[in-house]
Amino acid sequence: MNKLRDLIDFFVSKNLSPGFLDVTEEFDFDSDHSPIVLTLSETILKKGRNPTLSNTPTVLPSVLAAQLITAQLDRQCGGNSVRLCS
Repeated sequence: MNKLRDLIDFFVSKNLSPGFLDVTEEFDFDSDHSPIVLTLSETILKKGRNPTLSNTPTVLPSVLAAQLITAQLDRQCGGNSVRLCS
């Protein structure tokens, strides 16, 4: 369903530390409105890290596993992992 955004949820605050606030979106697929919920806490809220983008090379788990196996074989076979060792 394509929602036509015709309502705006917003909050106005002054002198509130962001550590005490949490803003989330409620997904209601039966409605044409997705409300935004502001939680104001008396104590500091523990929040997860925001997702970030990185341009550093990524080592896939399968590649890393293959590298670890090869290194283990090299150690066990004296650097010659092409032939089977006993």
